[in-house]
Amino acid sequence: RKKEKLTRARAYSREEEDMILAECRKFGYTDLEEFVICLIETGASPEDLRTGSSKNLIRNLDGSVTFNFKWLKTDIPVVVGTRKRTQDILVKRSNSKRFFMSSYRQLYNKWQDIRDRLGKSDDKEWVFYTCRHTCASRMAEAGKTLVQIADWLGHAPNSPVTRRYIHFFPKDKLNLAGKLDNYKEEKA
Repeated sequence: RKKEKLTRARAYSREEEDMILAECRKFGYTDLEEFVICLIETGASPEDLRTGSSKNLIRNLDGSVTFNFKWLKTDIPVVVGTRKRTQDILVKRSNSKRFFMSSYRQLYNKWQDIRDRLGKSDDKEWVFYTCRHTCASRMAEAGKTLVQIADWLGHAPNSPVTRRYIHFFPKDKLNLAGKLDNYKEEKA
């Protein structure tokens, strides 16, 4: 069996996310803007999110909302919490047959337009799926364990794929070094 190549070894920085969303607003691509927000915040695959509907939302007694779906690729059920802005988007869109009524092709064409405008048309890692990696990386930044992230993404607890999804940003490596310095000083 061939060893799997390490692909899409990137996540969007917060600055890149802001640039993407600003371009969407600039050109009136509200559906794409909301799609990208939900992709980054839920870690769902583009097709799982695009085909999701009100039946995938559970409104909890405390007012929170979870997004429940079966990951199409593995048929594994996944339940994820949602941040306030994602909750607002999904609840607002829950009156339609699907959250995102645009076809994948329509969303993709708008995405290509944004990529071109941001000068990223030649960047093979500037794709929807990088939003999933971004979610995983941000969860790692927030201190979540590999097992928690794997569960969130619908992976097996010891999945090597989850490790590939987690990309630390340079400032986090500096923060980690600082924490190690503090740990050494506290133990001495």
